[in-house]
Amino acid sequence: ADVFVAVDESNAPFLVVASTGDVAAGDIVSEVTDEFGGGGGGGPTFAQGGGLGASAEEVLAYLRE
Repeated sequence: ADVFVAVDESNAPFLVVASTGDVAAGDIVSEVTDEFGGGGGGGPTFAQGGGLGASAEEVLAYLRE
């Protein structure tokens, strides 16, 4: 599946996910916010979340598992 994930840990850590739809972007955001807190949502091809309680490295390591 083709998925793009961007994570920023500035003043308000956030996550942006884009997907071809084979893997739903909203599902990825839900999984990350369940694991690291925060909230967000979206559809099958684009989703975003914020308020994460983790560094960008932690989020990306989690997604690589």
